[in-house]
Amino acid sequence: MIPGEALHDEIELLVAAGVPRPRVLRAATADAWRYLGQPHEAGVIEVGARADLVLVTSDPLTAALPLIPDGVMVRGRWLPGGELATMLADITRRDTPPGDHWATAPPLAANGDHVHQAQYDIAIAGALVGAEQLVVGTAGGKRTIAGRIFDPGTGIETTYRLGQDRATVTAVYHTMTLDIAGTLSAGGLVVTGTDLTGEPVSLHAPAPAGAFLSGPGIGGALPLVDRLAGMTPGTRRTLSSLELGYFPPIAIIPARHEIERRPDAGGHRVFGVTTTRGGATVTSELVVDRDGFIVARTDDAPLDTTSTRRPR
Repeated sequence: MIPGEALHDEIELLVAAGVPRPRVLRAATADAWRYLGQPHEAGVIEVGARADLVLVTSDPLTAALPLIPDGVMVRGRWLPGGELATMLADITRRDTPPGDHWATAPPLAANGDHVHQAQYDIAIAGALVGAEQLVVGTAGGKRTIAGRIFDPGTGIETTYRLGQDRATVTAVYHTMTLDIAGTLSAGGLVVTGTDLTGEPVSLHAPAPAGAFLSGPGIGGALPLVDRLAGMTPGTRRTLSSLELGYFPPIAIIPARHEIERRPDAGGHRVFGVTTTRGGATVTSELVVDRDGFIVARTDDAPLDTTSTRRPR
């Protein structure tokens, strides 16, 4: 229903500012509703009627409509021009190419000396949907992987750190923050922290023999790559991991990886990986450079996701 007072006040403000009084152009739907015996229900601009309309000060029959009109009535809600401009700015911000998301953010850092850094574009079915930054450092003979993932589709920004036996994940969604840490020992993986609502989290799962700790994104796949050294084309290997899952539920996810070394391509090692988690299986391809870092990862259906390293 049209809140007539709001529309009337907006028009009078425009007129007072020296703008010609807007012309009312009858919509074609007026005749249709008159035929249905409801001439005052829709297709007309009246208090109490149902109508979506755009308010502009120019004549739409002789000039192009402006990008931001003076006001819009949609589903009974009056949106003035200022609010429309704010909404457009928010859409523009959210649709900024993911790769530019960290242009003004502080540099990502890992412990010790940096030995590798990269940025990946994430695409689903060929459409760019997100980005990941990655820094690998080493201190005291131990490696630390630091990364951050931006997913504008879900509005979640994730920061993680992954060591040999400890991982942390922080995820920000609007004004809520998830913060968890997992520690792997002979007794299994223990996860503590808080979820997005601030509620405490405490999980424990036994570790299969030889299982390694994994986390999100490309950084989370590096511990798997470490265990593929020495494989030659045609050879196979089976590995187990415990993954620190954080979205949508916080969980410890046991995973089984069936790996096949494929022929090299473009000077890189190529691996086919079939991963089973909780009864669901995903087939992937990992392309790894001579230094042991991931060039690209492609996950087949149903994920249909590709992460590709940007040229240095």
